[in-house]
Amino acid sequence: MILKGTLEDKDMLHLEFLTHKISVVANIEVLKEYSEFIDIIKKVSSDEKISPLESDEISLKLSHLCAKIRYDMIQKEKDSDVNIENLITRNIKRF
Repeated sequence: MILKGTLEDKDMLHLEFLTHKISVVANIEVLKEYSEFIDIIKKVSSDEKISPLESDEISLKLSHLCAKIRYDMIQKEKDSDVNIENLITRNIKRF
C-alpha cells in the first residue's frame, strides 16, 4: 500500500481478513494497537492517495504494532528476564 501510494478496496478487504486472523491469536494489547493502525489506514484512505506525511504516520503506527506483536510472542517465553517492551520501544525511537 505504502509503496504504490494508493489504497484500494481490495487493500481494505485484506486488512479486514487480517483482523480476523489476529483476533484469534493475539493478546489484548496487540488487538488495541491493530485497531489504532486500522483507524490510521481508514483516515488516510479517505482520498485513496497516500502522501509522504501519511506514509510516515502509517509506518510509525505499523512499527508500534510490530513491537506489540513481538512483545506478545516473547511474553509467552517465561524464561526471559529482559525487559523486552523497553528494549523494543528504545529501538523504535532510534529510527
